Amino acid sequence: DFTETRNLPTRDPHKALRCMQWLAAHAQDVRLAAAAAAARAAGMSYEDYVRTKNPFRGRRGVKPVYTMSIAWHPTKNDKPSREHMIAAADEVIRALGMTDRQCLMVAHTDTPHPHIHLIINRVSPINGKFANVGNDWLKLSAWALDYERRTGHILCFERMLNWEKRRGHREAKSEARQTNDNARGRYVRGKDTPRRDLDWWNAHRHLPDDAIRAARANRQSGELKDFQNAFAKAIVGLETRAATIDDKQIKKLQAEVARRQAKYLAKHNRPANRTQRAIHAIRRMADYITGRDFLENRHIKSLNKSITALEQRLERDRASVRSRYAKAWISLEKRHAAERERDERRIAERGRKDRGDAAITRARKQFNVRSDASTAAKLSPKIAAGKLSRHFRKYAKSKLAERLEGRRALARIVGNLSGKQTNVDDLRRESLVRPNENERDRNSAYSKKLGPTIATNLLSPSQSTAHTAAHRETEIVAEMSRVKESKADRQCRKRARPRGRTRRIE
Repeated sequence: DFTETRNLPTRDPHKALRCMQWLAAHAQDVRLAAAAAAARAAGMSYEDYVRTKNPFRGRRGVKPVYTMSIAWHPTKNDKPSREHMIAAADEVIRALGMTDRQCLMVAHTDTPHPHIHLIINRVSPINGKFANVGNDWLKLSAWALDYERRTGHILCFERMLNWEKRRGHREAKSEARQTNDNARGRYVRGKDTPRRDLDWWNAHRHLPDDAIRAARANRQSGELKDFQNAFAKAIVGLETRAATIDDKQIKKLQAEVARRQAKYLAKHNRPANRTQRAIHAIRRMADYITGRDFLENRHIKSLNKSITALEQRLERDRASVRSRYAKAWISLEKRHAAERERDERRIAERGRKDRGDAAITRARKQFNVRSDASTAAKLSPKIAAGKLSRHFRKYAKSKLAERLEGRRALARIVGNLSGKQTNVDDLRRESLVRPNENERDRNSAYSKKLGPTIATNLLSPSQSTAHTAAHRETEIVAEMSRVKESKADRQCRKRARPRGRTRRIE
């Protein structure tokens, strides 16, 4: 229909494209020239400017062409004029932030809806940098919504609803930021998930796993049934058109060919009468001289070619319908497989989250704490001297404590008191008790290994009040740290060199 240019020295579209190609090919040269000009303006040498300012940081662009089209509805919109279409294109360029870029506008009339194409060069003619086109869909969607509201024709209601959701999320984020500086918003749409599938999952995510799978199977079976109905409808429509139009034309042409062939054969039959044979010979000679037989044969061949062309076109239409629906069926099967895989991944993630929540609940019940600021203080409570002594006496009188010996036993008991479960097998393996010793020897050995202060607390409750709780806790912490260091040293200890001949690697 028409063409228009922006930031180009010509209005010819072919010359404009060549100018844009030249700038895209020499983008790095333009960038070097811009850096040299900036260095001269700053009164610095080129090397010093590049070293201090680093004007070439970032990755070099590889896609200089940015294309898009703006279309108007053929019936619901008023037919836009040339000035109106150009003004809308300028608004789009301004929304994308590329008003200083070269642009070629081409309006087409090959479709019922008027539309204009924009071919934009992302390379800046000033500094050779590429324009940033990130989040271009959101920018264009915001412009389209504003344009529909200004013109009074809301054609895409889903866009309006989506922007209302985004506005609500922004407001919720701003309110949350008043109390929490690190508060984040949430996306309206998943990055790799279609909106239809995301809405379906939000409507069914509260159901059990089997119910979600059943709902997905019902949805996909319905889509398959609709696809089969559409395919059958297309085949029936094609066969109906073939029976009403193509077959009639083929039969009509075949009848015309049969009539002409019969006339041609009848004309060449030799009559029985002598007079008629003479007249027939004269007519054949006249037809041969005038070329009437040749023209009749060529006409019959042309009719046969037309019949063959109609039959071939009908077969091509049938093959095209089958091929198109075969591709659509493959695409539908791939989408269904992706949806099932996505559902299984969501179900697994939900299961992991539920298991994690259950583990957190069990941990909270075990430690009897809440997830608040006082958690750290509650995880390390200070035990009174009398309570600690009673627990030590309780474990000292048990059969398990009688079989234990060594300072590691104290660390295990303290860990058990703090809520950690004690592995009986590990404690038995770590026992250093000699089975033939009597109970008094064991108590004396146990007292010597535990130290005077803690042994006194275990054996004489009346003397436990002489020592403070802070001193007792310090000794317990020191003993546990020593046990950890001993374990780490045992793990890091080098093993003895194996016997036999070893191969040395150079």
